This record gives sequence, C-alpha cells and structure tokens, in this order.
Amino acid sequence: MQRIFLATAAIACGLASQAMAGEKALVAECTGNGARFFLSDLTIDEASVAAGTEIPSSSSATLIIGAGREPVWSTASRRQIDRECGGKGQEEVELFPGGLQPRDGNWRTVVKATRMQGCPEMLASAMAAQNNEQQTTTRRVSFPKPFDPNKLPRDFNPGHSWTAAGDNRWTASIFSQGVDFGAEGVQKTDVRLTMKLVSDTEIQQSGSVKVSLPKIAQKTLKISGDCRVITDSVSTWIGD
Repeated sequence: MQRIFLATAAIACGLASQAMAGEKALVAECTGNGARFFLSDLTIDEASVAAGTEIPSSSSATLIIGAGREPVWSTASRRQIDRECGGKGQEEVELFPGGLQPRDGNWRTVVKATRMQGCPEMLASAMAAQNNEQQTTTRRVSFPKPFDPNKLPRDFNPGHSWTAAGDNRWTASIFSQGVDFGAEGVQKTDVRLTMKLVSDTEIQQSGSVKVSLPKIAQKTLKISGDCRVITDSVSTWIGD
C-alpha cells in the first residue's frame, strides 16, 4: 500500500510540474516607486532559465526583477511585493506592457569599459589591461514597427533570440552550462544580454558573463560568490 501511495504521489507531482511548466510567468519589475506586474511571453520554466534562477516550487510565484538586483521568485502577494519595491501596495497586472518606438535615423553607440564584480584579482587585472577604454560607433538604423529586437538589422542584433523580460526590456540567453566536478562541486557559466528601450532616443544594452565556482575554487582564488564580467553600452539617436 505504501509503495502504491508513493508511486501515486510521484505521478501527481510530475503532472503538477508539467502543468506549471506550461504556465506563463508573472513578472514584477521593481522601479523604486513600486512594481509593474505583467505576464511574460515566457513560461515559468523558460523564465527561470532566462533569469538564471531555480524553478519555483509553486506556480503562483512571481519573478521579481529590477535594475541592480538579482532576479528572484517570491510567493508573496502582489501588494506586498509592490510595497517591498517602494510602492503603496498596488496589485494591477498590465495586459499590454511596453509600446515605445525608437526613432529611425542616425544612432551613436558607446560601449563602455568592461567591469567586474567578485572576480579574482589576476582576472580583473588582465581584463582591465585589455578593456580600459570605451568604444564609439555611429550608424543609421531603420527600426521594425512595432519595435521588436528580434527583427533588428543584423549589424544591430547578430542573430540573438530576445524574449520579453519587463516593460520595454528584453533578455537573450547566449550560453549556459554547468560542469560537475564531483565532490569539489559544480562550476556554472551563464552568458546573457539585456536590452532596455529607455525612450524613443535611447537604448541601453548590457552583456554579462557569470561564473559560479565551486567553494574550494573560491577559497583558492580568495573570492566569495559569483564572478561577473559586465559590458554596458548606450545607443542614442543623434538625428535623421
């Protein structure tokens, strides 16, 4: 009887997991003055991969994102999340987030110097020597209407697959892999891009490489937590 019960429970859990995997993710973008709630184009499983998080245990969880904070799933109410994001407790979910349309014309892109967070000193020194100056390019762009980063010209978007990740914000997962070293732990590498349409004359992009090292490697390299290599860029409209 106990075996039958356990088998039934396992099947039920599996079916629940499959059902949750097909549901669209509810996202809360913290703005500092509250949260903007919207349904992502991604399923819960896909959103977890894009955000670099574990899959939540409940389909009612909300993915909280925002500038300067790590994405995290929360089972708190929308009112509570809004308050934690600096709001007064609103819980409205936007049905059609976004809508900005960048201007066609000449755009200047400034790629800033690469920066690092939590990386070994030897890596930081080597990267600083190679990427210590910002780079500037100018080009003419005709944007798809309505704006869709997946339909941008190849020189602006070299084949990346973008998915909605917030109000006028998209993310693209370039590479994600984990290597299991057994007793020493797992090393994970995650490469992703983010794009934010700030206004009709400004687009921000950021590329990050996150390396999660096993504890023993962190101790040897005298670091704690993840090593992140980040390159930011800002594109601005400068005229027709």
